[in-house]
Amino acid sequence: MRILTVRFKNLNSLAGEWEINLQDPVFTSSGIFAITGPTGSGKTTILDAICLALYGQTPRLANISATTNEIMTRHTGECLAEVTFESSHGIFRCFWHQNRAGKKPGGKLQSPDHEIADAKSGLVISTKIKEVAAKVREVTGMDFHQFTRSMLLAQGGFAAFLDAKPDDRAPILEQITGTGIYSDISILVHERTSKERESLQRLKDQAGAITLLSPEETKALTVEKSEKENALSGIQTKITFLQAHLDLLQRIAALQSEVRKIEDQQNDLTVRRQEAAPDIHRLAMGQRAVVHESAWRSLSDLRSRENQQSKKIEDLQSRCATLLEARRIADESVRDAEQACQKAQAVFDEQRPILQQVRELDARIESASESYKSASGTVDEKNRRRTVVLTDLERLKTERLDLEAQKERATSYLTEHGGDALLISACSGISARLSAWQKNYKDLSDLTVSFEKATKSPSQVRASYEEAKKTVLASEKNLADKNAELSDLRKQAVLLLQGSPIGDIRKREIDLRNRIEILKRMQEILFSEDGHRADLKILTTAAVELETSKKEHERLKADLVLHQIRQEALVESEEKAFRRALIIRDLTVHRVHLKNGEPCPLCGSRDHPYNTGVIPDIDKDESGLTLARKQLTEIVNTVREHDLAIASITSEISSNQQEQIRLSNLISDEMKSWTEGVQELGLVGDPEDRNQLVQNARLNTEEILARVLEQISGYDECDKKIRTLELDYNSAKDHHSSVLKSEQGAQFACSSVEAEMARLQFAKDESERSLAALHEDLRDSLTPFQISDITPDSVKEITALLSKRRDVYQKNEEHIKAAILRIADLDGRIAEKGISISVLDDEITLGLEELQKKKDSLSVIQNERRALFGDKRPQTEEEHLIQAVRACGEVFESARKVAEQKRGDCDTIAGQIQSLSLSLDEVRREVNTRTDSFVQAIHGSGFSDEDSFEASLLSASDLSALEVMISGLEKEETKLTALKNDRKKALFEAEAEAAGYQDPGTQGPDEAFQEAVHLRDSLQEEIAMIVVRIDEDQRKRDQIAGSLSMIEAQKRELQKWERLHTLIGSADGKKFRVFAQGLTFQILITQANRHLQMMTDRYLLKPDPDMALNLAVIDTWQAGDHRSTKNLSGGESFLVSLSLALGLSGMVSKNVRVDSLFLDEGFGTLDDEALDIALGVLSGLHQEGKLIGIISHVPAIKERISARITVEKRSHGRSVIVAPGCRKIS
Repeated sequence: MRILTVRFKNLNSLAGEWEINLQDPVFTSSGIFAITGPTGSGKTTILDAICLALYGQTPRLANISATTNEIMTRHTGECLAEVTFESSHGIFRCFWHQNRAGKKPGGKLQSPDHEIADAKSGLVISTKIKEVAAKVREVTGMDFHQFTRSMLLAQGGFAAFLDAKPDDRAPILEQITGTGIYSDISILVHERTSKERESLQRLKDQAGAITLLSPEETKALTVEKSEKENALSGIQTKITFLQAHLDLLQRIAALQSEVRKIEDQQNDLTVRRQEAAPDIHRLAMGQRAVVHESAWRSLSDLRSRENQQSKKIEDLQSRCATLLEARRIADESVRDAEQACQKAQAVFDEQRPILQQVRELDARIESASESYKSASGTVDEKNRRRTVVLTDLERLKTERLDLEAQKERATSYLTEHGGDALLISACSGISARLSAWQKNYKDLSDLTVSFEKATKSPSQVRASYEEAKKTVLASEKNLADKNAELSDLRKQAVLLLQGSPIGDIRKREIDLRNRIEILKRMQEILFSEDGHRADLKILTTAAVELETSKKEHERLKADLVLHQIRQEALVESEEKAFRRALIIRDLTVHRVHLKNGEPCPLCGSRDHPYNTGVIPDIDKDESGLTLARKQLTEIVNTVREHDLAIASITSEISSNQQEQIRLSNLISDEMKSWTEGVQELGLVGDPEDRNQLVQNARLNTEEILARVLEQISGYDECDKKIRTLELDYNSAKDHHSSVLKSEQGAQFACSSVEAEMARLQFAKDESERSLAALHEDLRDSLTPFQISDITPDSVKEITALLSKRRDVYQKNEEHIKAAILRIADLDGRIAEKGISISVLDDEITLGLEELQKKKDSLSVIQNERRALFGDKRPQTEEEHLIQAVRACGEVFESARKVAEQKRGDCDTIAGQIQSLSLSLDEVRREVNTRTDSFVQAIHGSGFSDEDSFEASLLSASDLSALEVMISGLEKEETKLTALKNDRKKALFEAEAEAAGYQDPGTQGPDEAFQEAVHLRDSLQEEIAMIVVRIDEDQRKRDQIAGSLSMIEAQKRELQKWERLHTLIGSADGKKFRVFAQGLTFQILITQANRHLQMMTDRYLLKPDPDMALNLAVIDTWQAGDHRSTKNLSGGESFLVSLSLALGLSGMVSKNVRVDSLFLDEGFGTLDDEALDIALGVLSGLHQEGKLIGIISHVPAIKERISARITVEKRSHGRSVIVAPGCRKIS
């Protein structure tokens, strides 16, 4: 993997957007560069940007999310990091970005974005955070921790491995090399073996704990069950009979109580009727008065109308004189307006022909202008097309010259490298044989190491076998002690159950809890029933009130309907008077020509009363009609309101009735549920006190449940001890099995070690022969391509070189073919462009000539129009003339309407005066007639005069209230009498039915019922216990049959896991983990020593033989003296740390080629000589194709490394980057 470019924005002190190109020749030529700058300037931030782009985190900040971001530059609204890198899978671009809301510094942090894309095609591979992380691991071969151990050795963690304690080195090795899986495997094998062993023991214990009934016990239980069922049937019949008797007695008591209550209500009703005698008299007088109320109200309205019409006649006579003067002035205004209209129309007629001629010239000018513009646009478009065609022609010629040059270069390459044509067919075969040779070489090395280890193991295996036999004896004694303790506890549990299975006791607990729940529900039913009965009583009272209100509205509506009929007659009379007044008013114009003594031309009469007398006032007639209609409308609206009220009350009565039915049904359902609960639980007690009955039953049931729970608790505590001891026993068995298998394994190892040594020797010899033959074949195949030296390290380079030479040869062939085809196509297109340019030149010349002709024609028409009308607009001038004519007409029409209105007003008032006078005479005659009739009518009903009549009148509400009260008393008397008779009849029938039941003897019906229920419950419990025992015995028999087959299958499964546990299993995973970590640690030391020898020949690293994963140092300058790493100086520690870090990097990247390496350390502890050595080693990595980057502020680094990236501090905590290949993006 190689880092190509880095781009980032607003990270720590490096504000703004920066890009660093690590492919710049300054970096690639030297192979090593330094990142320098003062402390805190932002050197490490460059490496943070690489980690952030790849993994979304940095060595210093593990958590960057929507809630926290400590790396974004202060006072900025976004940050990003992007890395372009190359791996064996291709070239990729990884991008990470996060911003605040609106990209404002004060905005809320948003969720970060992370994506990976193909750098060549630009195709986005994934934008989901988890998928990106997985894809990065796939294409790089490293996760974050492996990356920071192989490519980027972060600040503060450089010497972590050297300074760590031995116990802390194990997690580091697991983390960077993946050997932690061995620990997991060892633990999982141990856990799985224990589970399988526990499963087998559990199956055996379950089968051994099952006890069965004998045949004699089963037969006796069956006979006993049959006898008890027969007895239960007889008891149930007796309970049914006694329950019916008790229900009948309760009904008789309830009926007797109801009869007594009805008699008390009848006595109270008699007293109330006596107290209501005065109200009855008032009601009689009011009912007689209400018969004449409508006539009285009509007479009052007629008297009021007489007064109104007299006053109205006086007002109209005053207005008539004023209107006559206004009429004269309006007639003069009409004559003046008519003369002005005639003058405006004459001016408009004179200008109309000139305006028409100007419009025709304007139309010709517009047509000529459009023609000129169209011709000009056509010429411009052809010029533009000629320019485009000419540009395309130049571009095509340039492209053809470039293709000719490319073709020449490709032809030259094929001529110089003609031998590479063989690689097209042979490259894949050679690569396969190189891989096979490399694999055989590695296999031979592994076999050699294995053979050397095998020669050292026989004595160790024999010692392990003797130790295993001693451990087996101690384990057997411990297992026997725990088995005896477990037997004692099981006996104690059997005594606690008192012979009953724990399942039966737990079932009884469930039954008791269910019984308590039923009793709770019965208490809730009682509470709900009481509430529903109270609601039903409220609804009954409301129903009576609604019926009363409905009758009152119906009575008031009937009175209003009579009043409405009378008012309609009055409106009709007023309409006749008004029409007569209109006729008198309309004859006013002709009436002025009548003379006394001469006949009227219409009727022939010589007497003309309205010509000299007062004309009826039509306004008063109209106001009287309006008033009468308004009163009629009010009456109709009031009737409608009563209709709406009656409909609303009717709806409420219906809803009330439905709610009463619903509540009655609920009460019935609740009583049914109560009865079912009583029958289900067999409750016996006083039916009048149902709450106490349920409460007592619940307390008794809870007391029994407490005793059962106490028994279950004692058993559970004992069972818990048994289970704990069983776990200890099983653990001891596991240990015993483990030591047995260890003994067997040691014995097997002794016999198999010699056979393994012989096998390894044979395999080693065969591998050497195969490797030699394959090497000779490869040398012959590679000779034509000037490759003779083959080593394991050079296989990858040879494969890559051959593939590259083959690909370059094929690409040049393809370039030549493509260039030939493209040149032929370009020649045709160049010829087409030349023809197009010639055609366009001819068309442009013709277009310019036509354009000049159209321009001359337009000028002639424009001059003619200016001579006739100047620059004025005909439309505007015509609108001004029309507006003047229209304004004069509007003035004339307005004056005419005013004059007509004044004449009409005068005629109207004269007619109104005449009409009102006639109407007033008729009203006065009607008042006298109705007064006489009304007085005679009330005398006939017992009233002396109008005053006594008015005193007896009652309001509608009072009259209705008295009627409702009297009617209510009568209905209540009828209802009570019927209800009393009904209850007495039901009581008689119930007493007759009760006489038919036999006397139960000395016991009452209640005591006999309770005794029978108790006996029934006892029999039911006994039968249930027998059924449970029989069913439990059968279930146990089926269970034993199934357990035996399961035990055999479990034994076979356990044997497989115990064999695997003997080899690698342990509770802490140490057995397999230690073996794997020892191999890893040895490889690390070998890798580190290779790098350490390049820096100094004084020290060698080796594993501490007395402590696993501990390091020791061999000082070759002190006769091979062994030293602790803690005694090394600062510079020596740095060199050892660097060698270990490079070794770890090599181990992590053994499956991934690492071509970029970054070290974030100060090198400040090294003297000049040691610094030169360290830098020389790092520079030597360039020979392996690596690019090394070092972060340091040590001055000597700047002197020794010429390629540098400098981070310079600026003001306000910001920094800038100065380096070749680096730029700031605006």
